[in-house]
Amino acid sequence: MDAAPGIGCPVISSLAGASLLIVVVEPSPQSAKGAFRLLKLAEKLKIESLVVLNKYDLNPSFAEKIEQNLRCEILGKIEYDEKVVESYTSMTPLLKVYPEAKISKNLIEIFGKIRERLSI
Repeated sequence: MDAAPGIGCPVISSLAGASLLIVVVEPSPQSAKGAFRLLKLAEKLKIESLVVLNKYDLNPSFAEKIEQNLRCEILGKIEYDEKVVESYTSMTPLLKVYPEAKISKNLIEIFGKIRERLSI
């Protein structure tokens, strides 16, 4: 289930009954702060949490700080790629438009790790 950012009521409701939380964080102070708050909440709710570091290459030094301060596993790192913008504006899934692109392969790898974790 996809949820809104933050830790407000809609997000807490989204976590009800969840067995796994996947937090997508970008290397910016606002994103990192929100991600760490969400991870702390998940810890209190005893929900296993994993992280995907999105657009990590836009601010590598900040991305490294995030990695150093995480207390959970990083599923993968995704580089910024204009193909995402192109696929979004054409309203066509990235994996359909650019199946052989590095970013698509990276996402498939992350999805595979999630499936393994959920045993599906």
